[in-house]
Amino acid sequence: MLDLRPDVAARFVVTGADTPGWPDPHPTIEDEPTEEEYSRLLDPGKYRILRSRLQAWLDVLAAHGAVRLEPGAAGAEWWRPTAAHALPVRLRWSDLDGVEDAVVEIAVGEPPVVVLQLPECGCDACDDGSEQLLRDLDDLLDEVVSGRFAHVTTGTGGRIWSTGSAGWSAVGDLPEDDEGWPDGDLLLDRARVGTSEHVVVHGAPWVRP
Repeated sequence: MLDLRPDVAARFVVTGADTPGWPDPHPTIEDEPTEEEYSRLLDPGKYRILRSRLQAWLDVLAAHGAVRLEPGAAGAEWWRPTAAHALPVRLRWSDLDGVEDAVVEIAVGEPPVVVLQLPECGCDACDDGSEQLLRDLDDLLDEVVSGRFAHVTTGTGGRIWSTGSAGWSAVGDLPEDDEGWPDGDLLLDRARVGTSEHVVVHGAPWVRP
């Protein structure tokens, strides 16, 4: 399976030249946010680093002939893979404290299912630093581009989707195992191999080795 992350990191040196990263302001448990930080956002412009990182991904995918851009409704942007049966990605941007293009919503598939918003909250208290922010973005895009991404909607309205790094996120009610825990890994594994009884979003890789 082709790993595009090294190429993305190299390209980001260029695309991210004007959007520097920043350290986690709360690196230890002793560095808990102050009450003031929950209602404060000193530098919303720093989140433009997300667009720079997405541009790095786009440049690398374009170099492989793997993507074409398409405008969408309400200012959305579609990344459409050139590979057959691969899942498209929709990006929708919004402003944060007056700064345009600081928040990105990422949806996968068509019709699109929303699976990530970054930052989840822009306040200073919820800031984990740029490294974690970019890791969350890279994990999801790598999951989609590699063809590992899966999203399942159950009959009870619950949703679960893979997020990369062997993880997943879920909302609502999910089927439980014998011990009463949601069996997320089994739900996603069945979705990937085509044996799920639920509504599945899953696709082929964008780029072949």
